Amino acid sequence: MPALGFDQGTEGGRGNACPWCPVRPGDGGRGFDQGVAALQGALYNRVLHSQVSVVEFPMSTLPLSFRFRDAVVEKHQLEGTDPSDRYFNRIVPVKHVKRGYVASMLYEALVTESSVHQTVGAAIKDMVGKLKLLGFTRMRTRVNFKGQAYLAEKESWVEYTD
Repeated sequence: MPALGFDQGTEGGRGNACPWCPVRPGDGGRGFDQGVAALQGALYNRVLHSQVSVVEFPMSTLPLSFRFRDAVVEKHQLEGTDPSDRYFNRIVPVKHVKRGYVASMLYEALVTESSVHQTVGAAIKDMVGKLKLLGFTRMRTRVNFKGQAYLAEKESWVEYTD
């Protein structure tokens, strides 16, 4: 099948019949404009005559990311002090899993993940509790993303006591 509906042969054994070639032998340099016009027409016709199928999905009150398992539904900012008394700041993605929500964080080589909880807040609190057992202190969190919406750091901080 010829690409874009053009004849891929040659013109009288001289040159290429491809319309997007800028200059063809013996055309006096007019091939570029003709080639561009032919290409635009072919692309237009290809799109115009394509089979397009439209699939409609039922509307849901939940954003798309909330409807898929293992999708990140929120991103929280976590601040605090690590066991060597250095300040740290990390993003904590919260995933929607089969039975609830799981929060996780990567800090240097340490990966911390909460158990599955019914609420986002409980998942974050569980992860912070695990970090406390490892020696992290003065931690606080706030939600920065809900689904794809950036909350512009307008949410208030949730402080966790040591």
